[in-house]
Amino acid sequence: MAVPFSLLQENGVSKAYHLVDGPSISNSREGRVLFVARPTLLNVARIVQQINNDSTLRISREYIVAFSPRLTSTVQQELEAEGLADVIDIRSVNFGFIPVDSDVLLLGHPNAAAECVLDADTSVTTEISLALADLESIVGSFRELKSKGPVSGSIISQFVRLQEEKGSSDSNSSSTRETNIHAVFSIDRHIDLITPMLTPLTYEGLVDEVMGIKNCMVTIESGGLQSQLLLQGPVTSNQPSSHQANGSSSNQFNIPLVSDDPLFAEIRNMHFSTVQTQVLTAKARALQQNVQKSSQLRDSNLTDLKTFVSTDLPVIINSKSSLENHITVTTAVHEAAQVPSFQKRLALEADILEGAPFKTYKDVIEDLIVQGCRLQHILRILCLLSAVKGGVKASRLDSLLKSLLHTYNYDSVFSLYNLEKAGLLLRTSDHGDLHSEPSPVYLDFAKSRLGGTSAGWSKVKDKLRLMGDVDPDSPTDITYIHAFAGYAPLSVRLLQAHLHLNGFKPADDVIFPPVVVSRTANARGQRHRSVVVVVFPGGVTYSEIAALRYLNQLEGCPHHFVVAATAIINGSTFISEFLDQ
Repeated sequence: MAVPFSLLQENGVSKAYHLVDGPSISNSREGRVLFVARPTLLNVARIVQQINNDSTLRISREYIVAFSPRLTSTVQQELEAEGLADVIDIRSVNFGFIPVDSDVLLLGHPNAAAECVLDADTSVTTEISLALADLESIVGSFRELKSKGPVSGSIISQFVRLQEEKGSSDSNSSSTRETNIHAVFSIDRHIDLITPMLTPLTYEGLVDEVMGIKNCMVTIESGGLQSQLLLQGPVTSNQPSSHQANGSSSNQFNIPLVSDDPLFAEIRNMHFSTVQTQVLTAKARALQQNVQKSSQLRDSNLTDLKTFVSTDLPVIINSKSSLENHITVTTAVHEAAQVPSFQKRLALEADILEGAPFKTYKDVIEDLIVQGCRLQHILRILCLLSAVKGGVKASRLDSLLKSLLHTYNYDSVFSLYNLEKAGLLLRTSDHGDLHSEPSPVYLDFAKSRLGGTSAGWSKVKDKLRLMGDVDPDSPTDITYIHAFAGYAPLSVRLLQAHLHLNGFKPADDVIFPPVVVSRTANARGQRHRSVVVVVFPGGVTYSEIAALRYLNQLEGCPHHFVVAATAIINGSTFISEFLDQ
């Protein structure tokens, strides 16, 4: 939820429900119900179910349905077919980008990549272009617009068309206002399919990988169940935990992970081992010293006591609470990360990126399958192999998939079909010819993908310096984020190369094409760094966010990067978009 529920209560909202299958509002007797939903047929079916259930129970209400970002013709036709178009109040509401942090804007659209590739539903391009238009109306005209990939190209084209239409009818155009936005870069998720498949080793990234961060909170199991997370996976929005299913959540508690917490703001982008072995220990010692100082106040005068109670004591209490929370989270993640399958996956990722022969890790993959490692984790490894090699030889892939289907049941064949159709898991002949038949949308992606073959990956890896050793405790490059493999997120390296940051020289054959559009805007003076908005249609990972924040902290960097994405994803949530439900 983007706002506290208390704010909704102040504006007349008495209860809030998730829109799910089943009669969730049947026990409520409110006379007016507002549904807020994305314009999908699944959501329409759920809304119809709720209304029909009320009708069966002879409950009379006023229904308002607000579709975000807009009502589509398909949804309108479905509502008419159900006979509800003239019964309910239908509206469109565009929330645009919602700031979840000072440098992260989200649309809250987690399935955008699958919708675009599998369903050929490119409505997300309109949604993002509208959100960019709203952003520009606030901050002033963007000076440059650049894209990498067909979806990003469509976003920029629609955005320019929207602004041209608006400019012709609005004399107070944002292009006449001062702006600090240097450029908007939009990068298709399919341009970099490698980064989402890897395991991030920053504190925030690993917490999300192991436990799942939802709505800036992480759920802790007080019963010591963290070691099961690597097998079962974190609870998703559509899969309630066993405690929730039984109506009890007494063994769970939520810990907020927000930048308002000074400790979290400090450690979120650090390497996990640094946080665990150095930072938290140092913070505990400092807190202990502060507590000892407070015990020496017994002989102080009233003025000193008043100052301590009003100034120092709240800081000590908040610091203690925050430190306890992060020690709890760190302990849980450390326990889960010690599972042998986790260590095997890290080693596999490194071997694949380094180009090790298939025979060196084939048995490891098969062992993980036999051990019942999470299906998403197995598929991530296979998709990583496909992305690096430009596909997996059919004989090798079929052998692995045979073991996979025996272990995870044959229903998984539909998920494998989706991954192949989406271009995430491709099979090739012994000569490298493509045997898979991905969707036409993916073929458009493939034209602008980097690498695409084993030789292509080697070229891109060397030219963009994607691999390198770095000390995670004193990082000098963004490769610390995936320190086990020494890998720098490809999407961020593209930006570095294009903007010539950190000694990168132009590499026009692998970075952004010529400027899609360049516009004249009244730039603010250079007293502040110019802002670069990086758009990730299809989702952004915590790895990429951490890498951009690292660049923001570099001395002499002329830009400040802000992320705008459809959602925050990791490899498992990204893969889950394409799995058959």
